[in-house]
Amino acid sequence: MGTHLAHKLDDPEARHRQLTAITDLVQDLRDDGSFRYEPRRAGFRWPWQPDTLLATGFGTSRVIVGGDLNARQDEQYRDGSNPDQLLGAAGLTHAIDQLRATGDPSAIARADEMAKRPTGAVRRIDHVYAAGMHASDVAIAAVPNVELGGNLRPTDHRGMVADLR
Repeated sequence: MGTHLAHKLDDPEARHRQLTAITDLVQDLRDDGSFRYEPRRAGFRWPWQPDTLLATGFGTSRVIVGGDLNARQDEQYRDGSNPDQLLGAAGLTHAIDQLRATGDPSAIARADEMAKRPTGAVRRIDHVYAAGMHASDVAIAAVPNVELGGNLRPTDHRGMVADLR
């Protein structure tokens, strides 16, 4: 599953609600290979359209959630939780933490380096979480901070690539 959470830095509770919904969806997938969702665009609904639809037939053993969480792994929410804890409730583990858990000294060193909070304009808000597979390698890809012209701006993201097996 790819996702893009709320971007307002002053509204972490919106991300908390979104992560809670993702956690519930992943738990449903892992329980029986199905999940319910609302098939609407904001402000629009066909008259014949049900409030929710059921998607079925998915595998239950392997799930990947990745994307722009607009948050660090340790962003704290009002209830004291953070993205790792919320997604961990559905059995998902961050790829960096999986790399660290291999016990390989060089993998641990790479994981520790990637887990550091970057300074400056570039920050790591893109993440990969997985259940039922493990990261054998992880890399952070920084996009050069160059002026693109017009209204285009360079990205503030440091994309994550994970080799999951």
